[in-house]
Amino acid sequence: MEHTDDLAIQGRAVAGSPGHVFAIDVTAAEVVCPDCGGNTPLADEKAYLHGEGSLLQCRHCSTVLGRFRRSQGAVWIDLRSMPAWQLQTPH
Repeated sequence: MEHTDDLAIQGRAVAGSPGHVFAIDVTAAEVVCPDCGGNTPLADEKAYLHGEGSLLQCRHCSTVLGRFRRSQGAVWIDLRSMPAWQLQTPH
């Protein structure tokens, strides 16, 4: 799908969506490593905690899947290596 400025709307239009998704337990999400294709629940990947930040790596090949950092009232989340997640929602 090609994205153009004609299709863009303000980001706040989707503000409710992440709240609904992340209100559930994301550690059960199935994630696929873009390098080795390993399909693993997020909770089973390797995590490294360093001060204010943490790093998530594929347990099969050690590819960095995500970075998280807390700083003065904000949380920075970098999930560029996990473009798609499968989350089970409550019935």
